[in-house]
Amino acid sequence: MTGASGQRYKVWDLPSRLSHWAIVGLVFAQFASGLFELLPMSTHLWCGYALLVVVVFRILWGFFGSGSARFSRFVRGPGADPAGGERCGRGWRGVVWRTLTQASDTAALP
Repeated sequence: MTGASGQRYKVWDLPSRLSHWAIVGLVFAQFASGLFELLPMSTHLWCGYALLVVVVFRILWGFFGSGSARFSRFVRGPGADPAGGERCGRGWRGVVWRTLTQASDTAALP
């Protein structure tokens, strides 16, 4: 991603991207095998185990992974961005995790 000053910022690393897309694919497979019965139920079971492994990996990667993937980089207190949502939608193009985004990301963690 390119910030306001033209510098490039690394927002996601490869393990984070792969784990997030794996979660999407595994949840889709869970629905396909459980709710819609498009896949055998054994697939549902193994996708559940794989989903557990991927989520545990992502949590561990959030604590011990690269700098761009660490939770400490984007989960901060409300004082970290005092303008909060006031800058949303006003053409500001920096890489900042707003307070509401931080709260929703933290709440989404299992």
